[in-house]
Amino acid sequence: MKVLKSNGPKIFDIELEKDLLSKNRSLAKENRKRFDRSNVLTIDIMGSIGSGKTSLIKAMLRKLGMDKAVVVIAGDLTITIDAERIAEEGAQVIKK
Repeated sequence: MKVLKSNGPKIFDIELEKDLLSKNRSLAKENRKRFDRSNVLTIDIMGSIGSGKTSLIKAMLRKLGMDKAVVVIAGDLTITIDAERIAEEGAQVIKK
């Protein structure tokens, strides 16, 4: 095994023997098929803390109007502030 030593910041590639995201890609593909069969539009929004994800979702909900069924899956495991802010717009929020 080769040991990498650093004398400062360097960028290097690490070759992996296993695709770490293959299971994720497989599940995502199956989810996409299910959503497509049911004619469900899905939008995935990710970003760092404070990047405006919740504000963007709230603006999208206001623009869409609530004449459509909208469900938001909130992924923040520790707090409910964002979920509560989104629910104020009338969307059903599921905490995961």
